[in-house]
Amino acid sequence: MKTTATVDALLMIIALGAALWIANAAALPGAGTWAVAAGIAVGAWRLRRAGLGFADVGLRGSPAPAWRTALGALGLVAIVMLAVGLLVTPLGHALGWPAQDLSRFAWMRGDPAAFAAYLLLGWVGAACGEELLFRGMLMNRLVAAFGVARGPLVVVLQAALFGAGHAYLGLRGVATATVVGLVLGTAWLRNGGRLAPLVLGHAVIDTISLTAIYAGAVP
Repeated sequence: MKTTATVDALLMIIALGAALWIANAAALPGAGTWAVAAGIAVGAWRLRRAGLGFADVGLRGSPAPAWRTALGALGLVAIVMLAVGLLVTPLGHALGWPAQDLSRFAWMRGDPAAFAAYLLLGWVGAACGEELLFRGMLMNRLVAAFGVARGPLVVVLQAALFGAGHAYLGLRGVATATVVGLVLGTAWLRNGGRLAPLVLGHAVIDTISLTAIYAGAVP
């Protein structure tokens, strides 16, 4: 295990957790976005110290045509939905988990302006920000720390952290986010570390979820 890369990952996790705690304690809106921004800031600093840039963690042009990237993203969405349906839903029923706690989104229902604001926040803060932090920076440093051969361990670690970051949604929400982290983390390893299809897929997932909440399709 490489000490420097391990320290890089730990500092990003600490920054993420500390910023999330402070934002929640101060009742700041968009606490998760503040936390992700803090993690990215620390991650950028640590990458620079390692002689790396954003391109090294996946923000680079794709050699595949745009249509193939879009199809790949839609494929990831389908896999996520299938995995949630086959794993999280029956597990939640068996263990008696309540539905996801969507109370913080309640004021968005029937309000087009709030819906548009949440979509923008989801695309920028979640789709772009979370993918850059969790599947880009964090996985890059964890792979450097543990080695490529332990890629599956890296996928599980970042997915667990990603799931824990969604604790405000309740147990079912944590399990769902963990599954998302597992699918997207695996995709990052298999596609050579490119973030474009992951960002697009994440954006589609969030758009579907927010639209369902706005329309009142979920309780």
